[in-house]
Amino acid sequence: MNDITALMATVKAAAEKATPGRIGDRIDGSGSIKYECRGDDGSLVLRTDHKNMEYGFVGDNGTADEQFFRVCVPDNILALVEALEKAKKLATQQGNIACALFDEVTAQRLRIAELEGAEQKLCAANVTLDARAELAERRLAALTAPQPPDVGEHFQRGYDEGHSRGLACGKLYKADDQMRQHRAECVKAYRAEITGGEID
Repeated sequence: MNDITALMATVKAAAEKATPGRIGDRIDGSGSIKYECRGDDGSLVLRTDHKNMEYGFVGDNGTADEQFFRVCVPDNILALVEALEKAKKLATQQGNIACALFDEVTAQRLRIAELEGAEQKLCAANVTLDARAELAERRLAALTAPQPPDVGEHFQRGYDEGHSRGLACGKLYKADDQMRQHRAECVKAYRAEITGGEID
């Protein structure tokens, strides 16, 4: 048989039907029985009895035992052993490949986790940089934007110009200290008016 699958099936079927176990030995002495083989349960499998012309598989399960004997020729047994050895070698190779693949997958997963962690840190850094850039842009815009004139200073300047004209006309009679106090109070009141009542 060249088909190892069919051979395995044949040997298995024959073994399942044959008498379990083999206990046999050559019998020495003057008796006619020269050889006898029994199963594990003591049932007769094979006997050689020259006197009574009884030989071969003469037990109750003789047909199945003989079939098993005929199937178990050396070529078949060697073919089964070779198939088992090849299967074992292939299983070992596949096991080694599986282990190598597992190690590679584990390394890739660790690398992916490392890259994901780096990506998260980079995203956080980008958010921080964006916020800082936005703040810098606002500060720059505030620095470069034209500043509105100080209304209090503008009012004070107008007050001083009016006072100067009053002095030139001889109509102002307040002393300098009184004039400065009056000017400060006017500026403060004006600022409070344009800020809705808030006085610095």
